[in-house]
Amino acid sequence: MQFFTTCSKHVEFGHFNNFENVSREDYDKTLEVNLKGHFFLSQKVAEIMKKNPLKNKYSSRGSIINMTSVTGCHVGEDGVSSYAITKAGLSALTKSLATELGHYKIRVNSISPGSIVTPINFRDYRDKERRKKIEERSSLGRWGFPREIANVALFLASDLSSYISGSEIVVDGGTISKFQLE
Repeated sequence: MQFFTTCSKHVEFGHFNNFENVSREDYDKTLEVNLKGHFFLSQKVAEIMKKNPLKNKYSSRGSIINMTSVTGCHVGEDGVSSYAITKAGLSALTKSLATELGHYKIRVNSISPGSIVTPINFRDYRDKERRKKIEERSSLGRWGFPREIANVALFLASDLSSYISGSEIVVDGGTISKFQLE
């Protein structure tokens, strides 16, 4: 089985800036990387996956996995408006592609990470005050690690998830659940 994971490249400018300070150029770049790139890359990958043979009537020809974000799909935060709308758009694209590609037996899902220790977030992770604030938002009281996202991607790419398509799996240590209670 082939699988494909689309990942957004971090755009330092634009997506972590207050709404009033986002330039048209920064907005366009964020949109280009986080949404347009996924759309056209998925289009090319689906073309290849359509040619994959089926092992049996329960198998798929491939799995496309998009990386959305809890910021874009579930919680509002200051200073991330252009980033958030691209991730929300990617969530909608995931559901649309699951519908459009399902009859080809191609599954499309997304993973919506919370605060994960990555180069993108390392500045917040190193800042003790910001780190503590984020840990307090999580029901598990900690940050996540890339391997925890990778494990979910492996599950979605495998036959263990053969009947999952059009879904978004939130991997956030319970942050969204805690927000909903507050």
